[in-house]
Amino acid sequence: MKFDPLFKSEKNQLFRISDNTKINTENVRFTDLPDIMEDRAAAASAAVKAGNARLTGITVSWNLISVSDGNYNEELLASFREYLKIIEAAGCSAFIIPSADGQVLNSDSADLFIKAMVHTARRIKDCTSVIGFALPPELIANDTGAGFDGYSWCSWFVDEMSVKHSHYLYFADFGEIHNNELNAEISKTSLILYKM
Repeated sequence: MKFDPLFKSEKNQLFRISDNTKINTENVRFTDLPDIMEDRAAAASAAVKAGNARLTGITVSWNLISVSDGNYNEELLASFREYLKIIEAAGCSAFIIPSADGQVLNSDSADLFIKAMVHTARRIKDCTSVIGFALPPELIANDTGAGFDGYSWCSWFVDEMSVKHSHYLYFADFGEIHNNELNAEISKTSLILYKM
């Protein structure tokens, strides 16, 4: 499913397209998938109470999504989609923060991780509440000092995600960018910076 984007990136900041309102990415509400799954209704209610001007970053761990290589926790992903549809109906927005749980040690593990996140995106593709995905911290660390050229780990992630999800925007944690010596490179990208 493809739909027109609702948000855009300008100078590493997030804007709603309909009224060109800047969305604050320094006041992001953070949660993780296990907390949402404990009580979807309560988690959705908290997101709604925070208001649609407040963005939610949702951490999704690889070890929760992937049961084994190429096999995924479809029940969990279906429940996640239900949560995203609830906040969508309330006019709220979110972005997904993938976590490889420190397991991206080589290109083979990166490939499996990226495939798991692409599958996650496929399962939630019709949720307009999802603005996009953050660059995984593990891939940012792998790009330390190198930048975001077409051969970087982060570019690999974005390229694979964008094949079927071209409307997604991509986010990067300011702290991760700074700690991995990528500050000079960030302004050359359309990445949206956020603060944890």
